[in-house]
Amino acid sequence: MKSIFSSILLLTSLSILGQSISGTAIFTTESASIVSFDSTSQISQQEQAAINEQIREAMRKEYRLTFNAAEGLYQQVPKLAAPSAEKEVEVIGGGQGMDGGIYKNTRSGLLVETRDVFGKLFLIRDSLVRPAWTILEEQKVIQGYTCIKAELKTNRGKSTAWFTPEIPVNLGPGDYWGLPGFILQANNGRMKITCTELKISAGTTAVIEPPKKGKEVTLEAYKKIYSKKIEEMNRMYDDEGNR
Repeated sequence: MKSIFSSILLLTSLSILGQSISGTAIFTTESASIVSFDSTSQISQQEQAAINEQIREAMRKEYRLTFNAAEGLYQQVPKLAAPSAEKEVEVIGGGQGMDGGIYKNTRSGLLVETRDVFGKLFLIRDSLVRPAWTILEEQKVIQGYTCIKAELKTNRGKSTAWFTPEIPVNLGPGDYWGLPGFILQANNGRMKITCTELKISAGTTAVIEPPKKGKEVTLEAYKKIYSKKIEEMNRMYDDEGNR
């Protein structure tokens, strides 16, 4: 009963407060899994830890989610190594990440996403399907906001998310959305995504445009194209290996 009442209260808050709000959130991805070594491995524990840290560093990327009450655009932030320093420099407005991304409009139910398949860019345009989240009782604080844990089970496995009703926007990073509040952290067992920076502007509405580049297809059509390309690549490698 408490969970049902809380959900109704949160949804009411969304409808009242979520009419005029804008913001930008920076998310960092981190590998949630590690490489396990056989007990007979000659690699020391220190070397194993170093290898796993290298993997985590390779998987660590930064994304920007620009949003208003109903729309969100999630884009990778490109990094460019400075020629005279080890520090990475952020490049705004260039590169694949800032040209495309994942656009959601929860009011109209529109999904627009760009995906690259072996150098060919596709523009996926489809309908949003609201995930069947289960809201739990656990809470924790992220970026100064009280967050509630939610769980989603699909045929691909289990995902968890931490959302805050204090930000009346039902968006989140990547494919995550559909909770009565803003998602600040998500984990699917392979990848963990955490908000590391957040700027909110109440009383304003940012203009957000969906991606436009690429061959337009539905999500189902894209999945078929991707599977076909993977099969072609596998056959090519098999043919090379049999020569």
